[in-house]
Amino acid sequence: MSGFYRFLVIGTLCLTVGIPCYSGDKSLKGISTPAPFTLRPSNVFLRIGGVAKTAVGEQPAATNVHPRGIGVDIYEAAAPAVVMVRNDSGSGTGFLISEDGWIVTNHHVVDGAVYDPKRKANTMNILRGKLDEEGWMDSPYDAGNAVVWAFDEKRDLALLKLEPKSPAEKFPYVRLSTTLPRPGEGCVAIGCPGIGRMWSVRSGDVTGAGREIARQVAMRVGRSDADRKLIEQQMLDSEAKMFQTNLDIHPGDSGGPLLNSDGEVIGVTVAYRDAGATSLSLHVHLEELKTFLDQKPKTAVMMAPSPLDTNGLSQYGQDENEDGVIDAVIGKAEDGPILSVAIRLNLAPKIEINKLGDDASEDGWIPHFSMYAIPTVTVAYDSDTNGTFDLILRDEDSDGVFDTKYTLVGTSWNVSPFQGQAISEKLFDLVAAEKDFAGWVEGLRQIKDAWIAD
Repeated sequence: MSGFYRFLVIGTLCLTVGIPCYSGDKSLKGISTPAPFTLRPSNVFLRIGGVAKTAVGEQPAATNVHPRGIGVDIYEAAAPAVVMVRNDSGSGTGFLISEDGWIVTNHHVVDGAVYDPKRKANTMNILRGKLDEEGWMDSPYDAGNAVVWAFDEKRDLALLKLEPKSPAEKFPYVRLSTTLPRPGEGCVAIGCPGIGRMWSVRSGDVTGAGREIARQVAMRVGRSDADRKLIEQQMLDSEAKMFQTNLDIHPGDSGGPLLNSDGEVIGVTVAYRDAGATSLSLHVHLEELKTFLDQKPKTAVMMAPSPLDTNGLSQYGQDENEDGVIDAVIGKAEDGPILSVAIRLNLAPKIEINKLGDDASEDGWIPHFSMYAIPTVTVAYDSDTNGTFDLILRDEDSDGVFDTKYTLVGTSWNVSPFQGQAISEKLFDLVAAEKDFAGWVEGLRQIKDAWIAD
């Protein structure tokens, strides 16, 4: 996967789940004491912001904090068009842009959207609300599931389609602005932050625009000179325009509208807040949004689940054959059980970056196999070992049985039913890969069976 958020791991959802797992002093092949390691291969999509821990089944409350500044003037008109977008992994924000149910949000909000075999599309659950007699949003209710129609990883945008419950139903919506904001112009964000309530309103100013803010962002979030250079370069390479504001944004606000004083959309929030005293919030630029919408496909685009865990787990590298090179990376939540495993087969020349204690880079440690437990048990293969995951098997309904297969054909994913053994050396094309992976199978199956048994 690509995108200028690839190397930024900030504010992601991290869960501690009591799942028993295969553990002990033994190795995965036969889990030795692991060494801290950061898995950042080129096809991991990590992003600014993240989703909030508000999943399907929970009933969030509407905010009771009245807006200030220009937010007072536009709240009543704009808030009804703002929705919560959620699945079992968590939630973000979205907003309606048409009366017939088109919704804009972030790609990272819908990442992991569940495949619905009846609709033959990926879906996300939508929560809506309505204005009470005093003009405040209240009474969140389940509006049903929206189809993920299109997405753009580089721009971090996604388009969803929510069907009306009757032909007569018309959705409230916000219009896109026909003009760009000026430096210092007032703006408003409405969202559903995990630390607050639905339809929270914040007013502020547009403090930057374009691509030149990459260096500012890199300086704030990079933990080392190398990190800062990497972040800056990735953001510049993306060629995606952004707005910077001084709004107080949090995980869960991702995908919400950035509005001008007329209540028109000028950007899409990418929820990030500086760890320091000064807020720094980023929003997808209006021009990027319009370009994305102009490219709307005629039919819904298939969205495969991430081949690698994106829950922000602590990661540890393991040297199974004691040659000083990482063979496996396990993910854990604090001192909890193993919740993810990634394995690189011994098929390529050893490279310096793979040594214990090193971070993987864009051209560094790229696994051939991955599996993770949350939100549902998923395994992924680079079956032809060319550096790109092309086969993903998933227990979509979390009933303990792998039932769905995603296959990469060219640049598109095909989905089909699956029956059979999800962890098997036979799923690799090369004989050498089969032989190498065979030594891992027993330990991996024990971990997978423990996840399913919980």
